[in-house]
Amino acid sequence: MKNPQVISFEGPSADTVIAIWGGSVVDPVIKMPVTALPTVTVYVSLHDTSIGATGTVTTIAGVIMTYNATSKFWTIPISSIAGSLTDRHKYVARIYESPATNIQDVYLDEFAVDNNSFEETLMRLPFQVEIGSPSYIVWYDVIDPAPGTAKYRAKAYEGATGLVSATDASKVTHRGPIEAI
Repeated sequence: MKNPQVISFEGPSADTVIAIWGGSVVDPVIKMPVTALPTVTVYVSLHDTSIGATGTVTTIAGVIMTYNATSKFWTIPISSIAGSLTDRHKYVARIYESPATNIQDVYLDEFAVDNNSFEETLMRLPFQVEIGSPSYIVWYDVIDPAPGTAKYRAKAYEGATGLVSATDASKVTHRGPIEAI
């Protein structure tokens, strides 16, 4: 699939649950949506469809799926499956009980895992070079930097190598390690 649904379990916009429309969770006997049970303990089988994954299937037992009568959705905490997901991989999933008693198998269409890496987060933050002794590159969480809005900083150097503090923003060639402020 070219554009699968994307989930993230880390970073600034992490998802907390996978939501499944209530009409997809069906009682196998009466063939009606299951709405009377507040929770169901299920297995989640993840099939990695990424290149090089060679059809890897991982099954997680004991996952709690919860029904919300107000929204009409079932939810599965991403934290219960996150340890089996690999960043930048695509999956399809089967959710089932064993032995099946309350629900038919539920299938999730292809979804991708894309956790925002720290570098990607930095690329979206506004920054400025602050010349001083030492000089820093400072990243902010607002476009118009104000006191108290700095999030990260790294020493700014000039000269392509070494630890010579930059004397002008146009001379910055590299930086030191990034530290949270």
